[in-house]
Amino acid sequence: MRSVWFLFFLLVFTSFRTPSVTDEQKRIAILTSGKWLMADSYARYNVNGTIVKRSRWHLLDSCFKDNIMVFGKTGHLYYDQGKLMCKPFPSRVDSSFKWRLDNSSNLIWLDGQVFVQALFIEYISDSVLEVNEHYIFGDSAFIKVYKHLK
Repeated sequence: MRSVWFLFFLLVFTSFRTPSVTDEQKRIAILTSGKWLMADSYARYNVNGTIVKRSRWHLLDSCFKDNIMVFGKTGHLYYDQGKLMCKPFPSRVDSSFKWRLDNSSNLIWLDGQVFVQALFIEYISDSVLEVNEHYIFGDSAFIKVYKHLK
């Protein structure tokens, strides 16, 4: 009889547990928690088995350096070119993109009116987002770094 009561209480106790949060849910929560300002750009190379990072920030046109992305909770991506717009658009904010994570949670798919692009998440935290815009040439990759604005 004791084992029946033990099983009963075990079943009741475990039924009130909070469901575990998946990595994908954590990444979505981080991405949608605020604005992301471009803060750096670097190239990553494999030189004789050693990974080398070289800044590319100085090579970027100034108009990219104030760009902000906002990942909306409804799946829309708001892309703000900032005050220094690279191209003359009617509006500096473009909300025609939709975004989603793929099943592995390492790719952010951006579906726009003109193209579909994948951003590979190299690193993500509450304050930093590093994405590889799939520019991979041999053993090198070009990474854009965004900092979180709350």
